[in-house]
Amino acid sequence: MISWQTCFRLRHQMVRHQVPAVIVVLVNATLWLAYMALQGLGRLTLQFARYIRDYIKYDMKGKNSFDVIWCIHASETFNVDDIFDEMFKDITQVEHSDSEDLPGKNKDSEDPPVKKKDSGKLKRKLKKALTGKCFLFILDDFWVENRNDEELLELVSPLNAGRKGSKILVTARTEKPCLALGDYHPTEMPDLDEEQYFEMFMHHALGGTDVSQEQFIPAGRDIAKKLHRSPIAAVTVGGRLGITPDVKSWERAARLDVLNNTRGALWWSYQHLDADIRRCFEYCIIFPRRYQLKMDELIDLWTAQGFVKTTASEDMTCAALSYLEVLLSCSVLKST
Repeated sequence: MISWQTCFRLRHQMVRHQVPAVIVVLVNATLWLAYMALQGLGRLTLQFARYIRDYIKYDMKGKNSFDVIWCIHASETFNVDDIFDEMFKDITQVEHSDSEDLPGKNKDSEDPPVKKKDSGKLKRKLKKALTGKCFLFILDDFWVENRNDEELLELVSPLNAGRKGSKILVTARTEKPCLALGDYHPTEMPDLDEEQYFEMFMHHALGGTDVSQEQFIPAGRDIAKKLHRSPIAAVTVGGRLGITPDVKSWERAARLDVLNNTRGALWWSYQHLDADIRRCFEYCIIFPRRYQLKMDELIDLWTAQGFVKTTASEDMTCAALSYLEVLLSCSVLKST
């Protein structure tokens, strides 16, 4: 049985090998180019976008005609002002971006910093900074329903100032954003075959345990088929089933229709967590998106709120750590 790390490496290799072909299509595209990925590919789509960025910047040996290259993660709750703010900071060098994406420079800009809340002024200044420049804008994990979507129109409006030859490459989880952008034949990103996906699911369910996998294989294959090769579903469902491995519970899970789609699989995994653990996760919602908490601080907050339940012989910190391990194993929280 191959390891999950090997599966992950195979997926990265497949994605990386697609990059030169993507560049050919990108050069011939009018403006938009869309790539569709399975739900749950997550960081792999962002890595795909970064492969393209780095290939153009470092491997094209002087053939790169772009003055500036962005690689920005959008997500379902994307905010146009946040995207504009990040783009403007990069192109004018008002301050260094916290991300790894380092596009072109504009040393001659004398414009003062723009407050993010002043969206109209921010858009005008971004449009001015883009005028006459040839750019590549890589937007990862884009969500939009139709071409008349207000946020899509708002996002595109300052980008029209770019020089001829500018491109926008988008990765999306469904066809809807691709169709809204006018790309009626989005390219699907490669993924693991059925056997590789099953190996990854079993790794997250039973890897690192002393449990014999043989008796779990029949039900495990049925469950993996229901998950339709969604990586995040393999992580969450596998992690949940691995908390208390029991063949009967696996067989019951294999008969659940809710696992047939990614959202249903994530919801099922969450609902089957202990109530105290769910309460700890729900508390994390008070923090802004992408907010990073230190482990010790999070445990102290949970403990102070009375969310952590212990027995007479159990240490409060150890119990809180076990909650955190469950949330991490199910990919409800992620470590950085």
